[in-house]
Amino acid sequence: MTNAGDIDAGAAISQGPQALCMFELALYGTTVFAWGFSWYALKLQAVITPEVALFWRFLFATILMWCWASFGGHKMAFPLRVHLSFGALGLLLFSTNFLLFYTNLHNH
Repeated sequence: MTNAGDIDAGAAISQGPQALCMFELALYGTTVFAWGFSWYALKLQAVITPEVALFWRFLFATILMWCWASFGGHKMAFPLRVHLSFGALGLLLFSTNFLLFYTNLHNH
């Protein structure tokens, strides 16, 4: 299995698109299916404030991903610049997206 630190982004981009194997297509399909129904689960959680729901959701996801990475032997040490990128991605893409979605459900 390839670790994130082992991938040369410039070389990966210059190689162009590659066909996905059946396993990757199944993973993608599962993700799309799960995200397609996530609005219903979020609607059921509308009894608590969006901030509290986000806190618990991301805490459990963090614990799960640390366990997955640790037991899988994945690289856990990244340079500060990469950590800042991870933080920006989490804040701007995931956290803000969920907060807006939760808030919308909470107000309707």
